[in-house]
Order: sequence, then C-alpha cells, then structure tokens
Amino acid sequence: GKTAVELEFQWPSIFISKAGTGSRLHSDSRMTRFYTQVLYGAKLWRVTPPSEYWRIDPQSNPETTFYPTIFGADIIEPDFEKHEHLDGTLVYETVMKKGDVLFLP
Repeated sequence: GKTAVELEFQWPSIFISKAGTGSRLHSDSRMTRFYTQVLYGAKLWRVTPPSEYWRIDPQSNPETTFYPTIFGADIIEPDFEKHEHLDGTLVYETVMKKGDVLFLP
C-alpha cells in the first residue's frame, strides 16, 4: 500500500473560506504545485519567487529544514520600517474573480 504522504499528492485539496479571510505569507510545506479557482467573490493574491525569500523575513519551521515555509513580513500590508528588505521585493499580484483559475508552480 501507499503511505499517507504518497496519497496526499494524488488527491486534490479543497479550501473554502468566507469573505474577508486570508492566510499569512507562507510557502507550501511540500513545495507542491497547485491550481486555485475562485467560485464566488474575489481573492487577492500576492506572490514572490523563491529568489526573493531572503527579503520577506524567512522564519524557522521545525517541519522543514531545507527551505523556508513561513515568513515574518506581510506583503499585503507591508511594514517597510520593520522589514527594510521588503523595499524592492519582486511581488506578483492578481485579483481573481469568479471563474478565474491560477496555477502556482
């Protein structure tokens, strides 16, 4: 049989949230690729490439030791005084609307 980790990569995840919710800046703990679609309303996405991770205050995470998965900076409401390296960070932004699909490699 397959392990739980192997099965995790075979099945899609579904995340449903109410208006006004979000999550802190992070990268996927397994660095997996995924598609996301908005079924209702709109969702703001701001993403940075891995080459910019040093600018967004990588935090230690006991689950992974070879790449950062959580970050101290906030790229939705940036604090340039607290995180001086944010200034000049490459950030891609989109607002997804009903029916839009986004692929994050």
